[in-house]
Amino acid sequence: MGPLQKLDHAKEALRESWPGAFRVRQPVGDLRREAMRAADELTAGTRRRIDRLFDLIESDLPDLAWSPAEADLVSAELSFLRGYWMERRQGDLPPPARIIDALDLKPALGSLMLLEPAADGGDFRYRVYGSRIVGYSKVEMTGKCVWDVPSPHVAAFFVATYRAVALRREPLHAGHRTLLDRSHAYWERLILPFVDDAGTVTRLLVGNVPTIGR
Repeated sequence: MGPLQKLDHAKEALRESWPGAFRVRQPVGDLRREAMRAADELTAGTRRRIDRLFDLIESDLPDLAWSPAEADLVSAELSFLRGYWMERRQGDLPPPARIIDALDLKPALGSLMLLEPAADGGDFRYRVYGSRIVGYSKVEMTGKCVWDVPSPHVAAFFVATYRAVALRREPLHAGHRTLLDRSHAYWERLILPFVDDAGTVTRLLVGNVPTIGR
C-alpha cells in the first residue's frame, strides 16, 4: 500500500469514528492558530474555542476536567495511570520524564500514547501509539505528529489539549463521543505531564480508552 492509499485508508477510518470531521473546509494555518488560542484558553480554565471546534464538525461537546479524582475515571487503565503519576510526583512538580519505563506500565500498555513536544510546542510527536488504539481506530500514528492526523479539526482539538497540559503541568481528563457504525463510542483520555530537570514538560503520557454505549 502506497503513501496516498494509506492516507485515504486513514481518512475513511476517521470518517467512521468521527462524524462530520471533514464537513468543514478551513485553512490548516487558521486551525493551527486557533489551536494555540484554544490551548491558552484551556490553560486559563475556559473552553469557548474548543467548543467551537466541535460545533463546526457537528459533534457533541467534549468533557474536560483538570486534575480528575480517581472516581471521575471510567476505565481501570486510566485509574492505574493516575495512581502511577500521583505516586511519582516531585512535590508540586510532575514526575521526571526519565523514570518512564514500559515495565511499570504493563496494565495500560496497549492503551498508551507517549508524546514529546515538537515545533516549539506547536505540535507533538507520537513516540508510542498503543496497539489497542490502533486496533480500534485503524489509524497508526507512531513516529508521526499530531498535525498528521487526517482531519485538521481533530488535530486542532488534540494539539490544544496537549499544549494546555504542557503549559499548566497538570493532568487533564478529556473525553469525547464519536460514532462508529451505529454504536456510540466514548474516547476517554487522561493526559499526564512529565518534566526534565529544569521543570519543563518534555513528555506526555496519555491513556486513551474507547467505551461503547456509554
